[in-house]
Amino acid sequence: MSDEQAAGATLVYLTAYQAISQWTDPPLPKDCLTADHTGAVCGVGVASLQLAKASGQRVIGLSRSADKSKKLIELGAESNLQNPQDPEWRTKL
Repeated sequence: MSDEQAAGATLVYLTAYQAISQWTDPPLPKDCLTADHTGAVCGVGVASLQLAKASGQRVIGLSRSADKSKKLIELGAESNLQNPQDPEWRTKL
């Protein structure tokens, strides 16, 4: 890993931490939704999933892609919702 890559490696975790801790009272206190259309299987998405799991949250994946759904489960998501356009997605957790 180059110096430049090493310097940027921690940035994804900082960004992820800020995203999952920006509320003093989260809307879903023990749940963290990670959606592939916002990059769940990219650097910040993976970091978010890992940090949420490490802090005791239940990570829920959201993906239309079977491959990305599988990857989210492999990375630690406890469940995965296949239809992100379903208005009743919360009832299917």
